[in-house]
Amino acid sequence: MSDFFLSLGRNPLARKVVRQAGLPIPLPQELTRQRAPWAHKTLAGKTILVGGREQHGRYGDMIGILNDAGATVLSGAVDTDGVLFDASALTHVSELADVYAFFHNCVGKIKRRGHVVILAGSARDSAESAAVSEALTGFTRSLAKELGGRGISVNMLRGPEGALLGGPLRFLLSDHGSFITGQVIELTAGGTACMRFDKLLEGRVIFITGAAQGIGAAVARRVAAEGAKVLLLDRPQELNALESLAREVHGTIIPVDLLKDDAVEVTLKKLRELAPIHGVVHNAGITRDKSLFNMSPDRWDAVLKLNLRVPQVMTDLMLGKELDFITSPDCSFVYLSSVGGIAGNPGQCNYAASKAGLIGYTRHLATSGGTGSRRFNCIAPGFIETKMTQSMPRGVRELARRFNSFQQGGEPDDIAQAVTFMLSEASSSLNGETLRVCGQNLIGR
Repeated sequence: MSDFFLSLGRNPLARKVVRQAGLPIPLPQELTRQRAPWAHKTLAGKTILVGGREQHGRYGDMIGILNDAGATVLSGAVDTDGVLFDASALTHVSELADVYAFFHNCVGKIKRRGHVVILAGSARDSAESAAVSEALTGFTRSLAKELGGRGISVNMLRGPEGALLGGPLRFLLSDHGSFITGQVIELTAGGTACMRFDKLLEGRVIFITGAAQGIGAAVARRVAAEGAKVLLLDRPQELNALESLAREVHGTIIPVDLLKDDAVEVTLKKLRELAPIHGVVHNAGITRDKSLFNMSPDRWDAVLKLNLRVPQVMTDLMLGKELDFITSPDCSFVYLSSVGGIAGNPGQCNYAASKAGLIGYTRHLATSGGTGSRRFNCIAPGFIETKMTQSMPRGVRELARRFNSFQQGGEPDDIAQAVTFMLSEASSSLNGETLRVCGQNLIGR
């Protein structure tokens, strides 16, 4: 979709004139996005400045990961494509001075459209270490807002010793996750180490709802490019688009209207024939916006049914004893939530409830046990340039584009990149997480 200010920002002269004149015009920095599939040398050609305490165990792990990913590791504050700082050994408030000193010296040397990742340990038993952990959270989010105008992402990975770092570091330091910034991502212990980072989904079967267009179609193209066999579900009314996409990605179509009473039963009957499935993406969703006072029961019911009830019932049945063979023991479930579900929006009580409900549901599944090695995570998009957002009033659309640290809308492929990461072994240390893909939208956490 056309973004006048982003187009204007591509012109160096225009940026100079606006800056010198002091005009209050947003000129976003165009982001660099990785269009090609994943490669094992994910960071080839990139220079990464590394900081932290060299005697700490994670420092050596970081260097090994960066070398394996093809990055050139730097130790001095010179111009760099990315920064990786290990703060996981910090437990005293006075030690936060290390964070200040390191970033104070290097922050001006990070190239435009670069990436910063801060590592933090899990909050420990003492009150002071818990304070340090949250201080790093505030630092990360503030630095992301400071650097967003230069197109630089800043994120934090927080987790216990032994949490697998290889996949998350490659994702956040590369251009696969360019629209993700200001996020604190919690890692869990365990998981399966990903040994190769090319053809991430080769030989795996991925089931996607709402697949005919927009974000769903972008996900289908991205996972197919990573070697997956794709099962595409959408309404029969979208049959032409569904068939066209299936030809493009060599996928299998499942034309089902998930608002029908027998939709889950019909879908699972078809999936039995295609089992085992290694990844499930619940993307189908609708909005029926009205203020609560003016909202009819039909508007409430339709949104809660499609956005929350259908994914919940389908997942519960897939995990039950009679149908658990449909999904593989290491199946990854990904649910499309929304920033609106985290922060709320006027006129969207039904939509926000449904999307927040997905977050609570997945968090419970991830921690309740009894699901084996299966994982459950949410993706929460912000403003994404789709046909739906293109139909918004121009003023509302322009405001929504500027309401994040990058001051621009995301692309459907930004969501697809995050979904692909979550479906793969590269993210095996993430379970029960909600990853915001929103450019650090200025509402919500």
